[in-house]
Amino acid sequence: MKPRDGIIIGVVLLLAVGTLLLSFLLRSGGGEEDMVVIRVHGELYGSYPLSEERTVLVEQDSGDWNRVHITGEGVCVEDANCANHDCVRMGTLTLESVSFNQSMITCLPHGMTVELVPAA
Repeated sequence: MKPRDGIIIGVVLLLAVGTLLLSFLLRSGGGEEDMVVIRVHGELYGSYPLSEERTVLVEQDSGDWNRVHITGEGVCVEDANCANHDCVRMGTLTLESVSFNQSMITCLPHGMTVELVPAA
């Protein structure tokens, strides 16, 4: 390997690290937050910051309900009065799972969706 090759490799590595660092700084300092968006039958029920721990009881006029738990780490459906509890068994959505295209929990019997929307 020639000395010039080492310089080129070093410059490429510095550009790659700089790009990753800039991306991280823009994401964390952009003023936007990661959000949890809950919809019932397609209508917005509520939008909550992922950073604020809370439990949201999603109640419908029909008597259907889902208990959604939000932490700084992720969001899950803790309990529901649907028959199959598939929404509960879907586990916790995290920012890491969103990067693998798993960004939504669905309760089909209640028509409810819980989506984790990362900051832009």
